[in-house]
Amino acid sequence: MLDWIAEAVGMRDSREDTGPQPLAPECGLVAGTLVATTTGWRPVEALCVGDEVLTFDDGVQVVKGVTRRLYPMNQKARASVRPLLSVPAGMIGNRRPLLTLAGQALVIESDLAEELLGDPFAPVQAMRLDGAQGVRRVLPEEAVVVVTLGFEQDQVIFIEGNALAICEAAEIAMPATVEEAMWAEPNTRYPVLSAEDANSVVAGLDFADSSFAQTHTGTRPAHLS
Repeated sequence: MLDWIAEAVGMRDSREDTGPQPLAPECGLVAGTLVATTTGWRPVEALCVGDEVLTFDDGVQVVKGVTRRLYPMNQKARASVRPLLSVPAGMIGNRRPLLTLAGQALVIESDLAEELLGDPFAPVQAMRLDGAQGVRRVLPEEAVVVVTLGFEQDQVIFIEGNALAICEAAEIAMPATVEEAMWAEPNTRYPVLSAEDANSVVAGLDFADSSFAQTHTGTRPAHLS
């Protein structure tokens, strides 16, 4: 059991936009998703800049940016919004059913990934789970709030138990030259697998609650009650 730290550091102003949006974004966490923090499991929409979150590789990290977006689900909006994905409990280490955006990057643990790629922890877009072992597309009846958390650098965070989600750095450096803007490779700490590799890894998933590698040095959160 993790010995939760008593209180998060002082908060700074967060970047926030709660106005209606026409289309669902590629990534972000749906409101209601529980995130492991130094004060316990908290819904992502309750987090603010300055809160401390447990990360997979770097222990406790401070939230540097928060964006909240509201997506109405009226008849007009439903015609243009991309479906979300409903991931059944236990599929990727999540202790409860997980609602996620198709473009959100997740990290899944897989023996096949280790065999094929040399690393059991595989970053994939959630869309690669579509159709696998009970994962299905859904359109919520009510408005959806999507929250994006940013850190000093890209981080993998714990959500809904032992599931892992990738959050990008809060600030992206501006390119120094036009050439850099056009040709520079993205500076991504956790690049997602290609569609071919991701589909292979997902096909080899066992429908079971994932257990973490004993040799990994990352911090593990307490279990959900």
